[in-house]
Amino acid sequence: MHRSRLGNFLAVVEIRTKVVSVSSFLLGTLFAMRCLSVQGIGAVHWGRALSMFLATLCVDMGTTAWNTYFDYLRGTDDPRINREPDKVLIHGGLPPAYAFWTAFWLYIAAMVGGLVLSFQVGFWILPVGAACMAVGFFYNAGPLPISHTPFGELFAGGFLGSGLFLISFGVQAAGRVGSGFKAAIGKGAALVDAGLMGAGQAGAVREGAGVLDLGLAGSGVGSVLREGAGLPAARWGEAAVALSGLPLSESLTQRGELWTPAVLASLPSLFAVAAILAVNNACDVEGDRLSGRKTFAVLFGKPAGEALALGLALLAPLAGVVLSWIGVLPGMGMYAF
Repeated sequence: MHRSRLGNFLAVVEIRTKVVSVSSFLLGTLFAMRCLSVQGIGAVHWGRALSMFLATLCVDMGTTAWNTYFDYLRGTDDPRINREPDKVLIHGGLPPAYAFWTAFWLYIAAMVGGLVLSFQVGFWILPVGAACMAVGFFYNAGPLPISHTPFGELFAGGFLGSGLFLISFGVQAAGRVGSGFKAAIGKGAALVDAGLMGAGQAGAVREGAGVLDLGLAGSGVGSVLREGAGLPAARWGEAAVALSGLPLSESLTQRGELWTPAVLASLPSLFAVAAILAVNNACDVEGDRLSGRKTFAVLFGKPAGEALALGLALLAPLAGVVLSWIGVLPGMGMYAF
């Protein structure tokens, strides 16, 4: 089958499968937008979002190209069994070096993207990105690739699902959480100076300023000033959350505990990505057995692999329903999964 240069590239990186990583990126970014809006900080930082999107895409495409390369070397993609037309190294006559250098340069591009992103959000993103790339490489490479073990679903769900969701969330939140708190404290202090507040409100502002100086505060001062007037200063933060009547994620956000709802919100992504890989492994059980892979489906049989895939596929929407019910996700958020 003759393909153009672009067609060969898209086949090697299996571009159709990138919807998984893009979905995790989008969900993490959208959840960050929701949490930041509760703090009154604003919308998505589009510069960060673009850098994160490009770095994510390069890592995912590079990882797939590594998979294409190493599967060819190990004989995992046997032309007698595999009939996928996108396996161009076995069906299209493309040299394995093409997949190797495609993966190499995509990882280089991801490193450049990560460096650009580090100047936008902080250098914490570099070791995180390096860890993701290492897992992507050793998922297929080395004497015992992760994909050849029963833990492939766990790593795929953990990194491509929850991990990517949380990194995308952190990219938006980095350096921005607490800014709504500072703005509210500043406005409150001005009102105190102008003599426009009662004693209870002034005490709340002074208490909040002290917490801010210690770096212990999140957002929510607006609720404090509305609901906490006249309350003892030591209790104003707790009272604001208790009286706000917000869903769980918004209440936690008001208290500055952004990562608690974020971790919970990432669970449907974890289950969904793990389910996709479990389905793939259940379908490829014969080829995986011949190539020496020890996936869950190979070790415990195809019916067990199918049961695992079904269980994970059901857990994803179930988690969405539960998280919507307790207020971590928006009321209709379950349908995203």
